[in-house]
Amino acid sequence: PSDICSTANQNAELRSNEFIYSSSQQYAAGMFAGQFGIYHAYGYGNVTSNATWTANQTSTQRDAYFAVQHDRNLVVYIPNGTYVWSPHIHVT
Repeated sequence: PSDICSTANQNAELRSNEFIYSSSQQYAAGMFAGQFGIYHAYGYGNVTSNATWTANQTSTQRDAYFAVQHDRNLVVYIPNGTYVWSPHIHVT
């Protein structure tokens, strides 16, 4: 499991095949084949490619990663530092 939810006041990341699971473990939010989304799961570690929702990314490179930034913005980056998706949420 990811510790992304317990990381306070710092950036946190989900890399390829890292997920946050719902309490029922029927859904998993994370990076699947370079695409951030919410996927159907059959328990911990058994995530399917069947997505409930995916981010409208401009690229789906396999080494893309999801970041929760210290300013609470959600971003998907590719390794060169270019962002390929963000809802542009900034909470003050």
